[in-house]
Amino acid sequence: MPRVFSWLLEHAQVYMVLVLVNVSSYTKIAIKIEISYKVVKARSGVGHIVGLIEDGLSFSFGWNKHGQLGTESTKNEFELSPVRCLIMDEKDVSCGADFTVWLPSIKGASIL
Repeated sequence: MPRVFSWLLEHAQVYMVLVLVNVSSYTKIAIKIEISYKVVKARSGVGHIVGLIEDGLSFSFGWNKHGQLGTESTKNEFELSPVRCLIMDEKDVSCGADFTVWLPSIKGASIL
C-alpha cells in the first residue's frame, strides 16, 4: 500500500508528494503532483491526501478503498491525480488512517 510522505510549499507553488513503497525490494518512488489552486489546508491519512482550497472546495488523491477521497466511490482504487471531492463549502478537513472528515461552513454545523 502506498504511504503518504508529505506536502510542501516551494516558490509559492504547492506540491503534494506521494511516496510509493515496493515492499519486496524496499524501494521508494516519489511522485510530485503540482496543484494549480491556492491550498489553505492539507491533511493526510495513511495513503491519501486531501487539500482544502481557498474557495471552500477540496481535492484529494491516493488510496480510496473506504471512500476516503470523498468521490462517492468505495472501489479499491488509487488516484494519482487530484480528484474533486463532492463535499462543498468546507471550512475544515481532517484525515485519519483510512477516513476523512469534512466540516462544512453551514451555520450550526459541528462535529461531535
